[in-house]
Amino acid sequence: MRGRATLDGERLLAKWICVCDSVNPVSLAFAMARILIVDDERVIADTLSIILSKSGFSTMTAYDGESALELARAVHPDLLISDVVMPEMTGVDLAIAVTETVPGCKVLLFSGAGGDRRSARKGAPPRA
Repeated sequence: MRGRATLDGERLLAKWICVCDSVNPVSLAFAMARILIVDDERVIADTLSIILSKSGFSTMTAYDGESALELARAVHPDLLISDVVMPEMTGVDLAIAVTETVPGCKVLLFSGAGGDRRSARKGAPPRA
């Protein structure tokens, strides 16, 4: 069962893609953008890649920061979509390194890590 946030996100992406299908050359350039997707959870990275590929985007997928940085150096993506919480190299560190290497690359960071203000406090009991 998909949650409301997922459905809202899909609707927003579909609307954005429809805008990109117009005859505006700038919008068409975005529709053909090279997107580097990075997440240590393979199913998330692969699913996002499939969705964007079917919508006309050129996608590349990496499952860790180091591999993503090597790929970014080779292909110079237009957009980096990365999870924030990853082992070894965080999405923030990756974003900094990629934008230093590819200055024109835009960055979208996301995180599926749950939590509330209580869990962020030192000594808070773990959530069940």
